[in-house]
Amino acid sequence: MDESGWVSFGAHTMHHPVLAYVADPTEVQGEVEQCRAMLEQQLGHPVRTFAYPMGQPQHIGGNAIRAVQQAGYDWALTTVYGFNTPRSDPYLLRRVEAAVNQHWLVLAAEAAGLWGFFSRLRWMVTMRKGLYKRQNRS
Repeated sequence: MDESGWVSFGAHTMHHPVLAYVADPTEVQGEVEQCRAMLEQQLGHPVRTFAYPMGQPQHIGGNAIRAVQQAGYDWALTTVYGFNTPRSDPYLLRRVEAAVNQHWLVLAAEAAGLWGFFSRLRWMVTMRKGLYKRQNRS
């Protein structure tokens, strides 16, 4: 899958602990670094990305962010919904969820921030039609 270019792999820790709950910074560092080393050995190339287990702010913690930075990852993903900008912290990136059956155009519109606009526009058109029908009944 990796060789296809359509899929890439990122690290996610060795044992999936909630990193903010791990008291020993050395253990956090080991979870983050060992996972990367194993993936790079299996894949035969550098692994640049990391995804935090659970991924909400209360599950991450400062030790995890430092460990990810020190391990040399370029960026890391949370599970916080939202959009990223050039000013976003590369070690606390947000996500937009997508369903397996979601049309790619809907996902593209959502990722570009246009989906909300189209949804409101559709709602306005629907409301207008309803008002028009009521006015013509009188």
